[in-house]
Amino acid sequence: MSEDWVSIIDHLITFLRSKLEDPRTDREGEWIWPEYPRLDAKRPRISVVYSGLSLRREEGLGQQGQLIGPLIDIDIWTDTVFSWDNPSDGRIYKGSSLKEFIASQVTDLFMKSRPLLNQDFGWNDVRLVDIVPYPYDEDHDEHRKTLRYVIEIDQE
Repeated sequence: MSEDWVSIIDHLITFLRSKLEDPRTDREGEWIWPEYPRLDAKRPRISVVYSGLSLRREEGLGQQGQLIGPLIDIDIWTDTVFSWDNPSDGRIYKGSSLKEFIASQVTDLFMKSRPLLNQDFGWNDVRLVDIVPYPYDEDHDEHRKTLRYVIEIDQE
C-alpha cells in the first residue's frame, strides 16, 4: 500500500479526535492538529507531525515492493494556567500532571487499538519507539512530551 505522509497524519488526527476527550469545554474539541501550536494557542494541545523515515528496505526474497516506516511524533503540550477536574477519578490535573495523564491516554489508546489501526488503514504495524520528555519551559510556561511512533507500510 502506498500512502503519503499527509494522509497518515490525517488518519491519526481523525482517529485521536474520535477517541480522546478534550479536557477543555471552552472550545469546539479542535485540540489535535498537524503542526506545533502557536504561543497563544489554548493548552492542552496535541500535535501530530511527520518527523522522518526510520526504515526502508526491500520486502524480501521473491516479493516485490518495499517496507517503509515513517516516524510520527505525537506531542502533548500543557501549561500551568489550565487545570482539569477529571470526573472519572476526582483528581485535578494541571501542568506536568495533565501532560502525563494525556500521554498515558494516548499510549493506552494506541496499545489497545493496534490491530484496529492496522486493519482499518492497511498498515503492517504501528508501535511506540521513543518517548522524549522536555524540561519545563519557564519563559513560555510550556510542558511538552513527545511520543514517537513508527508505522510500517508496504509500498509497491
